[in-house]
Amino acid sequence: MIATPFHSERVQRDEYAAWLSDLANWTHAVTVSCQPSPMGYARSGSDMKKAATHFVHILNRRLLGRHHVAQGHRIASVAVMGMGAYQDNPHVHLAFESPSNLPHEKMRHAIEDAIKSTKGLGIEETVKPYVDEGWITYMLDHGMEGLLVDITTPAKH
Repeated sequence: MIATPFHSERVQRDEYAAWLSDLANWTHAVTVSCQPSPMGYARSGSDMKKAATHFVHILNRRLLGRHHVAQGHRIASVAVMGMGAYQDNPHVHLAFESPSNLPHEKMRHAIEDAIKSTKGLGIEETVKPYVDEGWITYMLDHGMEGLLVDITTPAKH
C-alpha cells in the first residue's frame, strides 16, 4: 500500500503530538487571538508570533520572577499558530505546565493577566484545564508550519 500525502501528514502529526505530550505534565490549554490593528485590519502571522512570544515571556516573569527568567528558567509551554479558515483570524493555541507549587486557579489567573498585559492579544481568549493529548493533536491540525519552536520548551526550574 502506498502512503498518501494526507496519510503521511497524519502520521507525522501524531508522532509530534506524542512527543510534545510527553514533554511536560500539561495543566492548561489556552487559545488566544490577535486584536485587529488600530486601523481595523487583521494582524499578520508575524504580529501574532511576536505577541505570543511576548505573552509567554510575561507569563514566565510573573510566575518565576525576572531574575530567574534572566537566568534561563521557564515553565513548560507548547504553542501552535493558526490563521483561521479564511486566513483572517490569527490565533495561537498553547499548553502550559503549571509550576508544582501553584494551584490550578492561580495559574489560570496568571495566564489571563498575562494575556491582558500583552499588546495585541485578547480579543478572544479561552483558558481551560488540559485533559489529554487530543488538545495537542488539535493544535497540530493547524499545520506543522504553525509550531512556534521558540516558545515550545520543557520546564527549566
